[in-house]
Amino acid sequence: MAERGGWITSSPRTPDFSPLTTRPLSVLASPPSVLSGVSRSVRTASLTYRESARSTEPKNPRPHSSKPSRSQVSKSKEPSTIHKSSRPKQAIIAYNRASSRVQRLSFEERKDSEDADDVELDLGSTSIDPSDDEEPFDPSDCPSDEELDATSMAAATGTERRTDIFERAMAGETGYQGVHPTQVDSLLVEGQREAEATDTEKRKGHKQVKILQSVFIGRPGTIFFDYHPSLGLQRDQSRVQLVSAEDAKQFALRFKINDSAFTYNCVVNGLKSAGFRLTTGEQWNAMWTGVLKPEDLKDFTEYQKCNHFPGTWALGRKDNLWRNVSRMKRMYNKHFDFVPATYLLPTDYDRFQADREEDPKAFWILKPCASSCGRGIRVLTNKSKVKKKNSLIQRYLANPMTINGYKFDLRIYVLVSSFDPLRIYLYEDGLTRFATEKYSTSAKTVKTRYMHLTNYSVNKKAEKFVKNSNPNEDMTGSKWSLKAFKKYLTEQNLDVEEIFERIKDVIIKTIISVEAQVVNNLNRATRHRGVCFELYGFDILIDKHLKPWLLEVNVSPSLSSSSPLDRKIKHTLLSDVFNLVGFVAFDRKKHERQMELKKQQRLLGLDKGTTNVRHRNVTAIHNMHFDEMTDEDWDILLEMEEESYRRGNFQRIFPLAHNVDYYAQFFETPRYCNTLAAKWLKQGATALPATVQRRRGVINC
Repeated sequence: MAERGGWITSSPRTPDFSPLTTRPLSVLASPPSVLSGVSRSVRTASLTYRESARSTEPKNPRPHSSKPSRSQVSKSKEPSTIHKSSRPKQAIIAYNRASSRVQRLSFEERKDSEDADDVELDLGSTSIDPSDDEEPFDPSDCPSDEELDATSMAAATGTERRTDIFERAMAGETGYQGVHPTQVDSLLVEGQREAEATDTEKRKGHKQVKILQSVFIGRPGTIFFDYHPSLGLQRDQSRVQLVSAEDAKQFALRFKINDSAFTYNCVVNGLKSAGFRLTTGEQWNAMWTGVLKPEDLKDFTEYQKCNHFPGTWALGRKDNLWRNVSRMKRMYNKHFDFVPATYLLPTDYDRFQADREEDPKAFWILKPCASSCGRGIRVLTNKSKVKKKNSLIQRYLANPMTINGYKFDLRIYVLVSSFDPLRIYLYEDGLTRFATEKYSTSAKTVKTRYMHLTNYSVNKKAEKFVKNSNPNEDMTGSKWSLKAFKKYLTEQNLDVEEIFERIKDVIIKTIISVEAQVVNNLNRATRHRGVCFELYGFDILIDKHLKPWLLEVNVSPSLSSSSPLDRKIKHTLLSDVFNLVGFVAFDRKKHERQMELKKQQRLLGLDKGTTNVRHRNVTAIHNMHFDEMTDEDWDILLEMEEESYRRGNFQRIFPLAHNVDYYAQFFETPRYCNTLAAKWLKQGATALPATVQRRRGVINC
């Protein structure tokens, strides 16, 4: 037993919290003692080069219109503002060595490239996604891969300490072979310019990075995402620490949006407000993308996160959703009776025709298997013609709950921060979407889409659609917030808590139905558990008996802001999502060196880090004491506890101490991480054991 980082662990391996905890922020390096023996003449020559380089920079910045093209910037091998003839001999040698490993940019060229790095969006205006008539986000102003790499490498060179450069030279690292201590100052010329660029970045409006410290001693902090001031909300900042300009340069927070995903304002602004900057390269911390394949994750580092798990279409496609839920229904019967009877065509065509003949007065609804926004949906009667093509038919729920005579459904936002162990969060707000014609079960209305469909994309075109123009005046218009719906239930003397407990049950069981597929894909793709998160949009319809029915699950729910109400809900939602999942800032260059060292140790047979790891036995964990847990075990438990402090407006609905045993029966196989979390919640979480030191006076953020 040894105390490490403020908490005790039984594992002999020292936890590696290098991204933030191995050194304090904003620490200035002193010149190494080895430089004290350098001859005065050589040091004078090096300093003379530094002064000459600075004096030859143009006093007036080049106009923006004369900004060079990206190809010109990326191909630039040396600053155009420095004359070789003015350099002392020793400085020229140092400069040539540095330029061999860094594509160097002049201060003004890098300044222009940083202007192109950001595409600022106006948070004060209303924005709409393509389904809501929004013009797509144009990332053309984003820097190219070469431009970004050159900028980030130059920044890294400028912020390296003298001691770091000397140690790398002694180790013979690539780009540092033969570098003499007398040349260290010359290698730091770029650092002088980066220091001057700090004020420029502030003037350009780049957000200052903030770190939310962990509630546990020795654990790394995460990037802090505050709400935009226009939302009128503010998080607790008692554990927030500002990051210096030097550390922000080293962390180089970047986010990427793939071509397969639409770019939403709330996503871009949520990340940029925390200090992230848009990139098209591969050096990113956060990626917003379309649905991933398992092989897409193979090169992810443990500090990168994307917004989808591999295999998420197991819920996102309507036919796959029915296959998974119906499989569970055959096994557990009434426990999974929350999806209307469904027929997959053409396979179930004969069975559908037989059931339709038995109930000639029933309504049916036909849906494409992989469509959205109400496209291709039709309400059917006994006389409607149906083709044997790939589609899905469900029994129409003819007895929905109505408000003021209008049919509605609920858009529930659900976040899964991890599938192994499974952690599910429910957002406290969402949307209540109304049809625009009063509801009727008359066969004459079967073609009235504005009556039977609640999709916003359909009803926004109706003449009777009423747009909400004031987020503070809820319960008006054709779209309410979820909070307004809860308020309505309370006014009608209905049990709000009971209704939403049923909704939570539907959500948990639906996600459990695909847990095995997603975890298998994740384990096949990467060895890092925390590189993915998923924001689902559950569409729920409540019938007149207050029973919730699952209509569909959206793996890429619309995050457009078609109204001030949408904007308030969705910008707050994304800020809470990013804050909860926890992006850890790290020194990318240092991390790459550590990975290379580990790779070399494995090749030489020197890596002993996993020899003493205990076999992960699900049965043995029930008799295991918390003092016997390894670092990996503590990581799992403390991640769960830390998320609770970062959850914002999210509520964890699984796992909880009172429901882990009930839902355990529905998992295809018991997993070590789920069993460990259940044991912790039932035995250890109420009174943290002495093996963990909690910071004093911490409140929920």
